[in-house]
Amino acid sequence: MFYGCSLRFVKPIVVYYSPVNIDFWVNSFTPYCVDTRETGFVNAITAAGVTYAITRACTAGSLLECSCEKEIPKPRRGRVTQVPQPPSQVQTDKWQWGGCSDNVRFGLQKSREFMDSRYRKKSDIKTLIKLHNHNAGRLAIKNNMKVECKCHGLSGSCTLRTCWWRMPTFREVGDRLRDKFEGAAKVISNNDGDNFMPESPNIKRPGGVTCKIQSEKPKIVIVNLNGVAK
Repeated sequence: MFYGCSLRFVKPIVVYYSPVNIDFWVNSFTPYCVDTRETGFVNAITAAGVTYAITRACTAGSLLECSCEKEIPKPRRGRVTQVPQPPSQVQTDKWQWGGCSDNVRFGLQKSREFMDSRYRKKSDIKTLIKLHNHNAGRLAIKNNMKVECKCHGLSGSCTLRTCWWRMPTFREVGDRLRDKFEGAAKVISNNDGDNFMPESPNIKRPGGVTCKIQSEKPKIVIVNLNGVAK
């Protein structure tokens, strides 16, 4: 995970609360970005959340464009798709791939379209960091899919099992991203300006699910409903 935006506050926006019209007021601020550890986590967890929600909706049959995954995904040209293995206790039994798997492929695709499309034509370091962290969030789901199985047989026996893919719980996704957040690497732009590299030569080059940051932790001002800064 890389880090994203520090909060420098300009142009205060006043929203107010009235017992009569139930409007809310707080003193809010419009931030502009300098990448920080916290923003890297927010970008990653947001992309993961979009992927998770869309995939869940597909499985539940709530979307017209997709449904659950009923077959093992076919490998794309030039790529090798690993066939998920059932839990160890199932490997000695007869089992078949079936059921209704979570359609994570559709969730990943729509998450990229929704989260990344506006940034694709940009190549500045802030955009590259944002896109990397979006992908880190999605991979926290894709790389941790689980296999669930159901027994079939007479009188409660388990002579055959049907297995399918399931996403991890979102709590598990959040915990994994939190671990990446705590080990986020600070990066700088390379000489060409079209990619990034670790600021310290002792840090391993960023991988797929490593969170990235560009600047240190910002000072954050929280304003309560009385307009008093905390």
